[in-house]
Amino acid sequence: MAAMIGQYTADLSGKDTLDNGDIPTFENNFKSALSNTFKSQLAASSPYLYFMGQI
Repeated sequence: MAAMIGQYTADLSGKDTLDNGDIPTFENNFKSALSNTFKSQLAASSPYLYFMGQI
């Protein structure tokens, strides 16, 4: 499970996800990955909002 979350974070944040105990950095990268996921999902469902810079 942890490996999957780490890979998801690396893939969608575009940043390394090292298992080095740096929790704040990993948390920020995970939030970035989630944000990128939701932005792409929203952009796919509402291209007008994406184009107008609302998301």
